[in-house]
Amino acid sequence: MPPSSMLTSSSPSNAVTAAVQDWISAFNEHDAAKVSGLYAAEAVLWGTMSAEIMTSADAVRAYFERTFHFNPPPSVSLGLNLVRVFGNTAVASGDYTLEFLIAGQSHLMPARFSFTYRLNTGESGEKWLIVDHHSSLVPAAPPPVLAA
Repeated sequence: MPPSSMLTSSSPSNAVTAAVQDWISAFNEHDAAKVSGLYAAEAVLWGTMSAEIMTSADAVRAYFERTFHFNPPPSVSLGLNLVRVFGNTAVASGDYTLEFLIAGQSHLMPARFSFTYRLNTGESGEKWLIVDHHSSLVPAAPPPVLAA
């Protein structure tokens, strides 16, 4: 069955929402090839736990291979997902929570994300591919004097 992001019967907003869900599902399957296959060849990834930006398909795949090397690999749950569509480009912004099990203890890491998608048309139909992905940990609450 094709990924949800390839369904052409839904509105563009619904298709992009499905593309985000495809990413969540592929991540939770711990399949680096499947996750990196959701990115365009020229995509850029600024990973949650990365000190450097990935600017090639090989680097994106290697990032997820490293991420899934943990035993057990982390999982992610989607929170807020705001989708805006601008023709053949779309942006999904929101938050997700990464969960790592370390020595049998669950460690939750709230993070925020922005995915930029481009609609690609090919022999197998239309598919929304990630061209830019930024993810970062949610910062600690600011001191009261800065919270205004």
